[in-house]
Amino acid sequence: MLLPLPNDLLLEPVKLSLQPDNLKELSHIAFFVDGKPLPSLPEDEYAAFWDARRESTHNAQIWAEFTLNGTAYRTEKYILPIPVRFETTEGLETFEVTDKASSLPIRLKFAEGIQPKSIDIIINDTPVAHRSMPPFEQIDVPLSEWESSFYRVNVRLTDLTGATYSKGIPKFKLINKHQDMIVAQEREHQRKEIEARREAAVNHIRELLVGDNLKPSRPEGSIGIVNGLTVVQSPSSAFGVLRSIQAKIRKGTGKITLLADAKTDFKLSANTAIEYSKFKVEQMGYQVDWSQTDFVIALGTTNSISGDSAGVAMALATLSAMLNKPVDSSVAITGAINLDGSIRPVGGIYEKVLGAMVNASTTTIILPASLANIEELGLLFMRNPDLFTNKRIIAARNMEDVLKQALIGYDNSRDEAEQWILRGMRLFLQKKDGEALQAFQRAQSLTPENLTIALWQEIVRHGTPVKIKP
Repeated sequence: MLLPLPNDLLLEPVKLSLQPDNLKELSHIAFFVDGKPLPSLPEDEYAAFWDARRESTHNAQIWAEFTLNGTAYRTEKYILPIPVRFETTEGLETFEVTDKASSLPIRLKFAEGIQPKSIDIIINDTPVAHRSMPPFEQIDVPLSEWESSFYRVNVRLTDLTGATYSKGIPKFKLINKHQDMIVAQEREHQRKEIEARREAAVNHIRELLVGDNLKPSRPEGSIGIVNGLTVVQSPSSAFGVLRSIQAKIRKGTGKITLLADAKTDFKLSANTAIEYSKFKVEQMGYQVDWSQTDFVIALGTTNSISGDSAGVAMALATLSAMLNKPVDSSVAITGAINLDGSIRPVGGIYEKVLGAMVNASTTTIILPASLANIEELGLLFMRNPDLFTNKRIIAARNMEDVLKQALIGYDNSRDEAEQWILRGMRLFLQKKDGEALQAFQRAQSLTPENLTIALWQEIVRHGTPVKIKP
């Protein structure tokens, strides 16, 4: 294989070629530099051009691969040193700015044959100096406005042929006490501005809250009756409404009856909800002969029903009827259910939440945990934080989260968490933010699915809930 001479500066593209005794016997020829293939020449398939001008200084490994009589071969690897095209002065370990005229001196020495067209100085990926006219050997970079830190410098040379060469200078430490003081003052000013905005936002929310409303309350509820959430379309808009879903269990022959004009996807969702409910009851230790048990689910509408967003509500109503435990009537719920009790996301979340918020009797809204528009809930809070005073948004991942929050008497941790939430809000009104956060953290440890707790924590810390994630 023909290579350029080792002492060649490689200031222009060079030709690599194979010259065996009989070229015609070779096929599938490819040339490689440091493992990267080179494009072959259209007019000469046994050769390739290599533009080494853009290579950094190192020992390049070059080889060729080809096929001879159906067998693949590789030449031995050749080591070709990429020469130094220009040198820089030794990097300074420390450079101290003493006045506004202080500049970092960069000195360059070019190899014979190198003709610079321009020089660029880059510090930490930021261009800081450009020289397009001689002298190129000396460039001073002003650093009076740079704060103290460690920096890395890269010098980029472009020659008259358009080729570029780069060389790095070892990292150095910059000391600039004057600029550090200016930066510290600016950061302190920004910190105070942010804190003032936070305090103003928090005080605004405090003014909107009514202390008398911060009392624990929970209605008695009804067995087998759940408030589902659905979206109603009008010619000009869409809005969320509550729809009653009722489940009854009675002796029979294992039949499922839907008292509604239900489409196929809704029927499948109802069957999934009932199958999960059977599994849950058996898991709790009850023994039931399902072949002698009928299930009846009634929807509070005469309109045709489709979709799977009522699956969780139907499962809750069915389990309430099976276990003879009431459902909190202040709960509104939406979400699709899987056979294992996990909950899938559904559409129309924003409309459903808004519809539930303006309903005075609804205090707990249960939604799938994977909310796509959780930021919109934060915006809703900022517009109407008083709506959230006694409202709870539950990001449920599975039916256990739902049963804990909605089925009265199923799990007492919900009631204990509620006490801590109300305590935190009272402390917040009293401007005891540290104690309020502790109360919210205690509530969150009991009911992590309650998204409102995290929302209030962000309000106390930052004056905004937009960072909340499910």
